[in-house]
Amino acid sequence: MKASARAASTVNRYAMHTQSRPLEQDTHLTGRAYGALLRMAHGDRQQVEFWIVEAQRQIPGHSRTEIIELLAKRSHTPVTSD
Repeated sequence: MKASARAASTVNRYAMHTQSRPLEQDTHLTGRAYGALLRMAHGDRQQVEFWIVEAQRQIPGHSRTEIIELLAKRSHTPVTSD
């Protein structure tokens, strides 16, 4: 078998493997609360992660999910009509 045929065979096997396995859901990167933080950070995931880590340091004893929800609630400002 030639090297190019072997390489093509390897790529095809990899592509078949990735297409047949189910997508894994990243639960810590989903949800309305995380989405709200992500919108507030203008799509900057690094900024959101910084906020989460800082909140975990300041408020120990809470899970990551609880911290994300807490930050989202704190950042929400009510819309007022003038």
